[in-house]
Amino acid sequence: MRIRIDEELNNATFSISNLVEDQTLHGQKPSVMSKVNFGNFKLLKGYLIIAVSSRSRINNVTKWKIALNEIALTRTFRPYLEYEMSDKIYQALFVYDVSKILSATQPEAIFKLKYEGKEPITVNVASMITFHSYSEGSIKVSCIAEVFNLNNYVLDLSPHAVTMQRHREGVLYLGIVSEQNSELKIIDSNGNNLMVHPLGKGFNFIESGLKHTWANMLTLKCEDSLARHIFHCTAYTTLEYPNINIRRYSINNNYLELALVNESSTAADNCEIIVLKTGTIIQRLHVDTLHAGEERTIKMPLSNKISGKVTIRLIWRKALKVFIKDQAIELK
Repeated sequence: MRIRIDEELNNATFSISNLVEDQTLHGQKPSVMSKVNFGNFKLLKGYLIIAVSSRSRINNVTKWKIALNEIALTRTFRPYLEYEMSDKIYQALFVYDVSKILSATQPEAIFKLKYEGKEPITVNVASMITFHSYSEGSIKVSCIAEVFNLNNYVLDLSPHAVTMQRHREGVLYLGIVSEQNSELKIIDSNGNNLMVHPLGKGFNFIESGLKHTWANMLTLKCEDSLARHIFHCTAYTTLEYPNINIRRYSINNNYLELALVNESSTAADNCEIIVLKTGTIIQRLHVDTLHAGEERTIKMPLSNKISGKVTIRLIWRKALKVFIKDQAIELK
């Protein structure tokens, strides 16, 4: 059994937010809370996927409550899907349409889960998929929530072949739970390894580009026999994303001057510059919108005389998507 979410929207963007990952609840820690901020992006629709695992079937729940923005989604433990992965692992899955709970004008979502029972449980992940108004593009997103062993799990991309051709970008998102460090292979219909991703113990969120993947069928293989698929999403958008680089830099009177250039035909919603020395943040600065093709010189004060290698981290955002680029430079 599987649960499918399909949305095709004009003047819109989307986001996948993993609110909770790998949290074990028991008598000393009966609850977990998290929140996500959507900024000024008006919400259109939202879905919540929660994966919970335990070492035995959960029969003796004395308290169970899932709430979003202080509104209870459920007070009874009734998973939509539940599977026995082995004699020591049970996997449960909950999926909710939370569009009516999330206000179009409220900039954040606050998630709370409380559990009381004899046996500890692990909240593998609580993922929220949200759709927002954004005038510059259109999107088509298809998600499947399903608990399934990753040994030869098949993704059928053939229904999206036409969609891929008329959109600028295609991305595959995978939500996977692994019991040990292992490796995930994504294989095309000819048996070729298209991608290889390391998996850590616990929940893994993987993002892979699809624009240049012409196979209609992809197979997921993993050496961990207990690794399992929780959800996957194929997302296509007409949006173009910015590409920001450092064109030149210099030090003048304890100021670091950076010439930033947006080498694309679309603006970044905002940009942040972080200066790191041996992994420690020594300065950070928020920059307003960097327009298409714009070059701007930024002056960052350095409190102490700093020399040698530092890392300049550029972080910019477009339509709720975050981009990060690091560049090592030598200060003299």
